[in-house]
This record gives sequence, structure tokens and C-alpha cells, in this order.
Amino acid sequence: MALAFGRDLLSNPKRGKASRSGGFSTSSVCEETLVMLPEESLVEILRTTSLGLVGLIAILGLNAFSIRRISLRFELASRRNLINHKYNRVFANFFISVVLLALVQLGAIVIWAILLQLFDVVGSPTRALLFAGSCYTTIGILSDIASEGWKLLAVFIAISGIFSFALSTATVLNMTPLYRRAWFAKHAKRIAMVMAASKITLTESDDDKQLQIALRHAAER
Repeated sequence: MALAFGRDLLSNPKRGKASRSGGFSTSSVCEETLVMLPEESLVEILRTTSLGLVGLIAILGLNAFSIRRISLRFELASRRNLINHKYNRVFANFFISVVLLALVQLGAIVIWAILLQLFDVVGSPTRALLFAGSCYTTIGILSDIASEGWKLLAVFIAISGIFSFALSTATVLNMTPLYRRAWFAKHAKRIAMVMAASKITLTESDDDKQLQIALRHAAER
């Protein structure tokens, strides 16, 4: 506000002349504005940074805790189901785990929206959700509607979203080998028939080793 007022006075000489008749000059107002501006800007930056760091730590902590529990649950259940030859349960556990990972990200957006509402950064709950989701996913579907003094908060929301999606993606990739192993085991006989008909030979890569194990187990059954 002070910066806008100072710029207006500089760009409108008539207002400066009128101000002299009122007992103060344009130069004195501009000097006061320039003196006040750094202190106010520093306060706004510190306030926004503090809230941004709190939100960032909370979101990354939520992801680290939730993602680890989801992946551990999937791994233990999938290994148990693989031993018992319950391959469909491995597929179901994989799908449920992916959905839970997505729900964690939605929960993170809701947390950011609550913080935006508590500190009156965005007007309504709906706009707070849209703004938090736009920044968190970094797709920019909504313009910057944050109140003056809170513009920097969008950067912290975006950073939390980037790292959260990176953690979720890495978790899905780590769960994929067990899913692939279950798929090979379930369809081993069919795969063996196709490979024999097409005269396909296996290499020494890790993926082929998984397939070799599945084919061997299928032959033993």
C-alpha cells in the first residue's frame, strides 16, 4: 500500500502541489515511504517464510510417515500372498496402495487450504482449496489470488508438492517389482506357451530372472 501511494505521488505532480498547500510536500512523503517500506517488506517476508516453512515441514512429514507405512504394508502383504500363490490379492494391494498415496496428496492440499484460511490468505474455503491445489500440483490453473504480503507462500506450496510427488512416484516404482513378479507367476503357463511358439529365449537381465523363476515354479506345479 505504501509503495503504491508513493508511486502515485511521483507520477501525479498535481497531487504533489496540492499536498504542499496542505502542509506537507511530495518529497517528504516519498522519503517516509522509502524509510517505512524495507521494514514492512522484511516483516511480510519473515511472516510468510515462517508459515511456509511450517507448512512445508508438516507436508513432508506427513508424506514421509504415510508413504513409508503404505509401502511397508504392501511389501509385507504381497510377499505373504506370493508365498501362498494368492496373486490377485497382490494386484488388489497394489491398487489400494496407489489410491492411498493419491489420498495422501489430497490430504496435503486440504492442510494447505486450512492454513490459507486460518491466516486469511485467501477469501473463501473453495478458493483456498483451488489455490492450494493449483500451487501444489504446479499446474497453475488459478491466478495468484493470495492477499498482499502472502505472495511468497505459493513457492513453499509448490516446493512441498514437487517433493511429495517425487516421493510418491519413487514408492510406486519400488512396489512395481512385486506386482510384476505376481503377474509373471499368475500367467507363467500362458507366457511359456507363447514363448515356446514364438521361439523366444530369455536373457540374463533382472526382469528375465523374475520370469525364469515364475516359469520354474509354474512347471513344478
